[in-house]
Amino acid sequence: LWTFDTTDAGALVIGEIDQQTAIAAQSGFVTDLGPEVQALAGVAKITKESQQTRTIMVALTVPPGKADGPVTVVGGSSVLISATAS
Repeated sequence: LWTFDTTDAGALVIGEIDQQTAIAAQSGFVTDLGPEVQALAGVAKITKESQQTRTIMVALTVPPGKADGPVTVVGGSSVLISATAS
């Protein structure tokens, strides 16, 4: 979590979440992987499972102390940082 003061006494807050996902193929079936997972895992399909880790970042602006304005989302992104498959 990072915070930066803004010129109006509010704040810009940036947060990061690491998300881990496990995808299991159903017995007897083959599951196609998306292109970014294929690039990191080195395979196009799974017959057992795939493990994936993403970093999700979001930036918010927070109004000054007693201001009635809402917290506003200014941006966000999700980046696949690792993947394995079998």
